[in-house]
Amino acid sequence: MPSEQAPASGDALIEIDHVTFGYDASRTILNDISLRFQRGKVTSILGSSGCGKTTLLRLIGGVHAANSGTVTFDGEKIDSRDRELMFRLRRRMGVLFQFGALFTDLSVFDNVAFPCASRRI
Repeated sequence: MPSEQAPASGDALIEIDHVTFGYDASRTILNDISLRFQRGKVTSILGSSGCGKTTLLRLIGGVHAANSGTVTFDGEKIDSRDRELMFRLRRRMGVLFQFGALFTDLSVFDNVAFPCASRRI
């Protein structure tokens, strides 16, 4: 069976490259994490409570900055200090957290699309 090659960078929408993050020096949450999320693919992040799933999403969204390593979205390095960049990139992102408030009378698609539609109001 041939081995599967890593996809080229151009195929990745989100790249996490050797990221380490901790809220303080005494507690590292993510240690040297490297991941690639392919463009056009559905991806889920699974793990036990406290393993860093939400922290990873916050790094991708620029809520927190990595202590080391890089996070890129569509080839652009996430820099949480650059407000203009973050506003531009966030217009193209959507995150639905586990305990997010959902509208029971809307479909899954409509719930996810709701923030985009509400910006036009």
